[in-house]
Amino acid sequence: RFGRPTIQTRIALRKQLGIAEDVPVILFVGEAVKGVAMALRSLAHITDAVLVVVSRSTSAPYVRLARQLGVLERVIFTGFMEDVAPFYQMADVFLYPSPYDSFGMVVLEAMSCGLPCILSKHIGAAEIIDHGVDGLLCQYDSIESIVGCLSRLLKNREVARAVGDAAAHTVGFWTWDRCALGTFDVYRRVLERR
Repeated sequence: RFGRPTIQTRIALRKQLGIAEDVPVILFVGEAVKGVAMALRSLAHITDAVLVVVSRSTSAPYVRLARQLGVLERVIFTGFMEDVAPFYQMADVFLYPSPYDSFGMVVLEAMSCGLPCILSKHIGAAEIIDHGVDGLLCQYDSIESIVGCLSRLLKNREVARAVGDAAAHTVGFWTWDRCALGTFDVYRRVLERR
């Protein structure tokens, strides 16, 4: 399911959502408390992009915030989606400015689709990111930090493509087998200390 997008997937979903091919799409996937408010506040400083929010969280407070910020017409709240892969494949940037997350599996999903990611320095997935190479790390509570990262990727397609390519390469290293062996190794070392 996850992987590099085809041009057909990208065009089809954008058409379904009413987004033109040349409009930059910022994607957020996950629980809304993990960064939707900051994504909306950041969008107010990025004039030519659309934010797509895929979340099972109630959207009402975020719709109100988007309206207050004057960005509601550039935000699409999809609600829960069983299959999120096409959303990663049609977006230009994945934004996850979460103040917390033990890891953030959505980051790996986005990376596996070659999508350049911007994520908070404060989540577990930040540990696998080489800032500026295979992703960008932001300060979750700083509009300036988030907007700076967004501008860097949205204004330079070559940089975005290079970061997305590196992300896809990095995520290939983190297989389930490698993670399982790493977890097993931690348990083994703890048991050996006893």
